[in-house]
Amino acid sequence: MMVDYIDGAIMENIQKSRVLKSKFPSAKKSSLYFESLVSKATLEIESTIQDLVGLLHDQDYSKPANLRRKFSKFKAILSKLHVLENVIVAAISRRHDDDDFANKLMREICSEIEYPTQTPVVSCLSQHYYRILPYYNLVCMPLLESDFLLHLPDLYHEICHPLISVDNPKTEVIKSSRGKLNRDVKRHFNVEIGRLQKNQFDNSEFLRTYYVWRDSWIDKWSEELFCDLFATLTLGPAYVWSNLHMCAKMDWNLFKIPLLQKSSHPPAGARMQAMFYGLDLIGFNEERKKISIKWEEFIQVIGAAPEPEYHIALPDSFLKKSAEYALEGVKGLGCTLASENQDAIIIKTLNEAWKSFWRSPMGFVDTEERIMKELKKNL
Repeated sequence: MMVDYIDGAIMENIQKSRVLKSKFPSAKKSSLYFESLVSKATLEIESTIQDLVGLLHDQDYSKPANLRRKFSKFKAILSKLHVLENVIVAAISRRHDDDDFANKLMREICSEIEYPTQTPVVSCLSQHYYRILPYYNLVCMPLLESDFLLHLPDLYHEICHPLISVDNPKTEVIKSSRGKLNRDVKRHFNVEIGRLQKNQFDNSEFLRTYYVWRDSWIDKWSEELFCDLFATLTLGPAYVWSNLHMCAKMDWNLFKIPLLQKSSHPPAGARMQAMFYGLDLIGFNEERKKISIKWEEFIQVIGAAPEPEYHIALPDSFLKKSAEYALEGVKGLGCTLASENQDAIIIKTLNEAWKSFWRSPMGFVDTEERIMKELKKNL
């Protein structure tokens, strides 16, 4: 009977959850940087066990009419357990010297920019480029990134996500600024949708794309643009150079827009344009021009071009507004803005690294190794 199967599977995962707690390192081997993550993970494992035990003993779920719901709830609990096992506890249990450096780096970054909430924990265990799990306040970066400079600016993007997605009175100001952008976007697309409907526009598929674009903006695009702009405004040109570097290696769909369903990220071309506006707002006009030239060269090399509907989905006015509203939000948070003469060690190092790269791209490997050794010694 499937009732016996699901109950046996639940029992197995209760035991897995218990064993998972044994994977935390001893006090002697643990890292101070991971203490908050250990506490959070322990509570979440206990919560998972309670959920599984409750599901096991709830007789209503075992009735034939409710068995599908029991399977569904079990699946949802396992999804949470999967993250705990393969990301959170894995990060804690495999702590390495690289993690200590990455966390020292993160603490210095947050100090330099006057980050308004708790410093995120960093693990060099990502299999998906840079990413953050806001609920756990855990940034995952690729294994080798603790020895190289040119992508470290991506950390500044990731640490903005909790400021937007996690409930905290200290960060209401940036949520409010993003809300203003979403308000303007929603108003614009609703007017356009109403205009098409009023004119009895009969292409239902094309009309549907307006809803797709509107909802993409409101659900995710505005957040991603704000995170790009947070990084641009607090670090400066190094983040924009880093984004070009990432696109060259990973994302050639610079102007691809969704037509049938929402997407989580706006196209890279729109993100870059918003960053250019951000650089202009804080006085990096000359550096922006240099990056823009290289960006246009890259576009020509790969033969990228906007689709006909690109500027309908992503009006330039909204990219500019994104930068303006993001600046308002970052100032409201009390974060320090990047400037040409800033001498904060991490900000200066990452921006100088990109200048050194362009002075001698072929010779940068040796320069990078020297800079990293010096940085690790001084943190």
